[in-house]
Amino acid sequence: MFELWCLASRQLGDEAKATCFHLLHTLREHGIPSAMDFSVGKIGKALQHASHIGALYAVVIGDHELSSQEVELREMATGHRTKIPLSNLEDPSFRPFVDI
Repeated sequence: MFELWCLASRQLGDEAKATCFHLLHTLREHGIPSAMDFSVGKIGKALQHASHIGALYAVVIGDHELSSQEVELREMATGHRTKIPLSNLEDPSFRPFVDI
């Protein structure tokens, strides 16, 4: 089971990909299971896949999120969405990861 599923869409630029890779590396170093979806499909399908494999949270990081430095963290079980600073995801003590 993954705690965080980072979604990549067709529109994901090089900087967004690098951010996702860095985020996944940081989380994995702290023992937080995480993965990235490299498919070129639609975001909705990728979210369905994340739910199907049991991901607890999902986040889409694209150019818009990079410019605002804010992402929408989706709790897969409830569908609840929360806007958070992108930097929170790199902190292993961030509350969703602590509660797991």
